Amino acid sequence: MAPLLTLFLVALVGLPRAQALDCHVCAYNGENCFNPMRCPAMVTYCMTTRTYYTPTRMKVSKSCVPSCFETVYDGYSKHASTTSCCQYDLCNSAGLAVPGALALAPILLATVWAQALMCHQCKDFGGCTRAFRCPRNSNYCVTIATRVPLSLIDLPMVTKSCQTGCPDVSTLGLGPHVSIVCCQFSLCNHD
Repeated sequence: MAPLLTLFLVALVGLPRAQALDCHVCAYNGENCFNPMRCPAMVTYCMTTRTYYTPTRMKVSKSCVPSCFETVYDGYSKHASTTSCCQYDLCNSAGLAVPGALALAPILLATVWAQALMCHQCKDFGGCTRAFRCPRNSNYCVTIATRVPLSLIDLPMVTKSCQTGCPDVSTLGLGPHVSIVCCQFSLCNHD
């Protein structure tokens, strides 16, 4: 038994030790960031994620991860996020040289933002001027004005919002003191 244990220990000593991966680990609101760090032993990837808030404003996050799935804009979220991974020391240092799909993210985001409907949104007596980008499924800007009969305030309560459809006053049972106006182009629900 002792010779077998000795043989096992000699073989074990001869094996190379697993090297920990070095990656940049940081977050920065801009083009790139650098902060080299030794990753835990079970980590096999350096990852870079770029989140584009507008075509010209992005956040870069770099980290160590045990597994990776590269992504490109999925069409559902407001912001385009792209992820790329690599498997050698400090391989996530690139700032400008990015994979092809990653380079398309600003274009994809600009296209989505250009297609998204913008509406004024508020709930107030009188005018509303705050403009917001609507969720992707919204296709109407809606203005609902409600007058309270016999009230001291003669101004209507105005609600402006993005909607997926145009509400019908008669089906809502709101009566003659409510008016609803719907339109389908950006910022069409102005005062």
